Formats: sequence, C-alpha cells, structure tokens
Amino acid sequence: MYDSNGRERAAFGRLVTQGLTAIIAMVAVGWIAFLWEHTEAIRVRREVAQRESAAYCQQLNHEACEATKSAAMQARAEQDAVDAAVWQIWLNVAGLLGLGATVLYARRAWREAERSAKAATEALDHTRADAAAQADRFSQQLAVANRQVEIADDTAKKQLRAYVYVERMDMLWLDDGPVFNVVFRNSGATPAINLRAGAEIVFCGPADIPPMPENISMGRIQFIGASATRKNQVYTANRSGVSKESISFENNINVFGRVQYQDIFAQTFETEFAFYTHTAEPDEEGMVAMIGHRAAFRAVT
Repeated sequence: MYDSNGRERAAFGRLVTQGLTAIIAMVAVGWIAFLWEHTEAIRVRREVAQRESAAYCQQLNHEACEATKSAAMQARAEQDAVDAAVWQIWLNVAGLLGLGATVLYARRAWREAERSAKAATEALDHTRADAAAQADRFSQQLAVANRQVEIADDTAKKQLRAYVYVERMDMLWLDDGPVFNVVFRNSGATPAINLRAGAEIVFCGPADIPPMPENISMGRIQFIGASATRKNQVYTANRSGVSKESISFENNINVFGRVQYQDIFAQTFETEFAFYTHTAEPDEEGMVAMIGHRAAFRAVT
C-alpha cells in the first residue's frame, strides 16, 4: 500500500521532470532560431559580396581580381562551416528529442511497474486476508474437533466408570449396640478401588427428614469388581450406647452414610445413602431390615 507522502513525492518528481523538459526545449528552440538568423545574415552578406566582387573584378587587373576571388572563396568556406554547425545543432536537437522520448518511455515503464507493484501488493493483502480467514476457520474446526474428542472421552469414561451405591442395609444387635451390614453394588463396567465408607446414627420422628451430617468418619473397604456386590459392616462412630428400647414408631433410627471410591481413571466419586427403621425386632436370622430413603451420586473434586 502507498501512503500520502509517497504520492506527494511522486507528483513533485513529475513536476520537476516536466519543468526541466520545457526549459531544455525553450533553450534549444531559442538557440536554433539565433543560429538560423545568423546563418541567413551571413548568406545574404556573401551573396552581396559576390555580386560586388564580380562587378569590381571587371574594373581591376588580373591580380586584383584573383585576390577578390580568394576572399569570396574564404567567405564561402565560412558559410559552409556555419551550415555544418547548424546541421550539428539539428542533430543535437534530434538527440535531445530522442532523450526526451526515452525519458517519457522510462517514466511510463516506471508507472506501469508502480501499478504492477500496487496490484501485487493488493493481491498479497487479499492472499493474507484469505490465509487469515482459512486459519480462523481451521482454528474453529480444530476447536470443534477438540470439543468432540472431549465429549467422546467424557462419554467413554461415563460408560466405563464404576458406579457404587448401597443396595441393602440390615441392623444386627450386639452387646455394645447395633452394627449395620451393608451390601455395596458396583453397577459400572470397571472395578471400583480405594473404597471408604462410614455412617452416623440419627434419631427423629417419622415425619422428620434430618439433613445429611457434614462430617462422617469412614473406614476402608476392599475393592468391588465390575457389575459385582460386596457385603461389609459399615463403620458407625456413634453406635455405642444405642439400645433397642430407644427405637419406636415415634422415634425412628436413621443411618446416614457416605461411600467414596475411585474409578480406573483415578477420578474420585461419592455416594450418599440413608436408611431407617421404627422397629428393633429382628427376623429369623437376627437381622432388622432397614428402609432406604436417600441416594445421591456426585464427583469429588
């Protein structure tokens, strides 16, 4: 692209060239006119001198006539020199005209080259703009492809990861209080490792739903295979001192807990669970079946 300073310099250069050309042409024309008039004056004087010398020569003797003829020949030689100078001037003028034509054609070629350079610059700008647009489109396509890869990766992880929850809870009475046997199920396609689980006992009325305790102590459990179950006692920190007499229809026993585990992608997840019962009477196996009423899955950041 050309700036305004470049255009001003080009215009000034053209004005200077045109001015110098005009001055040279005026000087050449004036000099030719001067020589032409001077040559004509000499030619007229020579013709007059020849006529006078011829008339005068008839009145003189032979020697005087020869001297007159010699002077006339010298004047003719001077006239020939002047004519040669005039022709040399015409040749110089022709050279100047040729030089002027060369300058004009060179200027025209320069302007053509300038237009070609400008067109090339504009084409380069268009090429750069097209390349930038293509790069932007490629960047957008790459972002879409990366997003598709992320979605596919996330989908694959969700399809392959472990999903652990508490399927069943039974209460067993011991001398120092109840213990809770829990059946953990992994419904995912891969094993769950580094399991930790814990629970806490909360008493409340049948119409009350207490919130999940904030801090629950946990104990370690072995891994659970893909699509498998595992039965374990869940660690319950406040089980000691709980008696059968404290459980009634008006005072239900609730067991709130959490289980944490990792999948094969080293992502940690957590599942909340809650079970309750309003009776302490065991079945034939000495167990009290509890009723589940809460489950929540979430990733642990």
